[in-house]
Amino acid sequence: MHILPMTSLVMSLQANPGVYALLLGSGVSRAASIPSGWDITLDLIHRLAQADREDTADNPEAWFRKKYGADPDYSQLLDKLYDPSARQAKLKEYVEPNALEREDGKKLPTKAHKAIARLVALGHLRVIVTTNFDHLLEDAIRAEGVVPTVISTPDAIDGAVPLVRTKCTVLKVHGDYLDTRIKNTQKELAEYHPKMNRLLDQILDSFGLIVCGWSAEWDVALRAAIERAPNGRYTIFWTGLHDPKDSARKLIDLREAKFIKIDSADAFFDDLAEKVAALQDASRPNPVDLEMAIAMAKRYIAEDRHRVRLNDLLLAEAKSDRQRLVGIERSGQPATQSFEEKVSIREAATERIRRILAACAPHATSDHAKLFRKCIEFLAADFYADQGSKSAHPFMLYPAVLAIYTTSLAALADSRDAVVAELLKARGTSLTEFARILPLFARSGFAGPPQPSGEGRKLAPVSEFLYAQSYTMLGDLYSGVQAFDAAYDRFEYVQALVAHDDKAMSLNYLIPGRWMWKAAWATQCGEPDVREVLRIEIDRDRENWPYLRWAFFNGSLQRLLEVKKSFDAENAGVVQRMRYGIT
Repeated sequence: MHILPMTSLVMSLQANPGVYALLLGSGVSRAASIPSGWDITLDLIHRLAQADREDTADNPEAWFRKKYGADPDYSQLLDKLYDPSARQAKLKEYVEPNALEREDGKKLPTKAHKAIARLVALGHLRVIVTTNFDHLLEDAIRAEGVVPTVISTPDAIDGAVPLVRTKCTVLKVHGDYLDTRIKNTQKELAEYHPKMNRLLDQILDSFGLIVCGWSAEWDVALRAAIERAPNGRYTIFWTGLHDPKDSARKLIDLREAKFIKIDSADAFFDDLAEKVAALQDASRPNPVDLEMAIAMAKRYIAEDRHRVRLNDLLLAEAKSDRQRLVGIERSGQPATQSFEEKVSIREAATERIRRILAACAPHATSDHAKLFRKCIEFLAADFYADQGSKSAHPFMLYPAVLAIYTTSLAALADSRDAVVAELLKARGTSLTEFARILPLFARSGFAGPPQPSGEGRKLAPVSEFLYAQSYTMLGDLYSGVQAFDAAYDRFEYVQALVAHDDKAMSLNYLIPGRWMWKAAWATQCGEPDVREVLRIEIDRDRENWPYLRWAFFNGSLQRLLEVKKSFDAENAGVVQRMRYGIT
């Protein structure tokens, strides 16, 4: 599956708030009619030539070198042309708008600056590195109610608040226009102060990077900082109006960055901010409201006298989430919508009920589980209602399957097998449903030969994906990842035994669980084979084994043993093929 870089960036920003830094070049401020530092230098040379009654012949730099025998220097030019009292006024003329410019919208924060400020206010961006020396970005951020920490000189680094403790840090690597020491000549751009280099190294090592409006051609020291940075934990996203060339191309290839072609910085950042905000709105229920609902549900489940209140609360939440799903399905499936987007939007729509059920499950009884089951079946109801029609599609089953997993695994954190047993009776848990969902994952690049460590592409794509989603929500309920792994494998194996007994799916090997490749690599992984773990557990408990007591396998130990023997035999070949990476 090919995921568009823009989609990947949106999801990365939303899922990992604050871990990406921006690198903004002059292209961002140029849209606001702000000249670059070099543009100002050339204009100052032109003014100097006029004062000397000479003509630069449209090559101010060459004129300056010939007349003064040195490279142009921004600070020296200001000294030659203006006395200290007039210098700052002249600089403001270049950067700050006059009345007419303000009326025309020039030298004011652009859509790009405002969109970046919104991302900062939402907490998605915390660090911005810029070669620009104007104040447009800081002004836009302050307008969103955030006061940024601005670092524009090596001296300011010593007294600055650490990056992790600020809402937003703006690092102006070439200085500020009110400081005549701004960098813009080739010599000045070739080397940074050691303090600036150390701070840049820290940022490039700790954060991902989004590059916009920067050609990488002239800023030798900044380019060197990116080249020497260690391989980062996060992808670099590089934007440009045209395909990258020369220095930019080399950096993109070196850092394996993802290139995003854009129409303008304004359009890019405005689109990015809108998409991230929309995804956040969909993904994040009101935390106060959700925490209140969870607290109420846990209070109700603790006392039988609140049974009706618990019933009303959970069913209301389930129906509300179902309505969100209905809205998604009725809105259609855009052809450009990626697999991750389809999954994420449905996860967001049902996050409330899943979190509430997961909070209740460790305290629940089998009677409570009947209510849980009813809530989860609501999430799949529209699929079954539309079954056979063109409007029914497998993604409609995903929320119910995920809810079964998270609720069951939350229950197992406190050994509540009775809850799991009831949930396994829910529509949406059988291997038939898994067979419907599997192709979605396989086509989306999640399938492939497993590794002993469990990393990389998987032969059990549905299982691996649900494992990741469940652990994200429930990891804190367990004493560690090994405890969660054991519960996860046990749940999937029991679920498969139940399905095998019901003959829900005759070709079980088509829907492999994560436990299968772990069994295949048990020796190398150093983890127990769940088949043997369950054999020992059944031998120990016999007729008291939990799922026999709740009438699975007709309550017969003999039938359970026969089902397990048959199931293990049928899947032995699959496990063996996984051992050798054969699909």
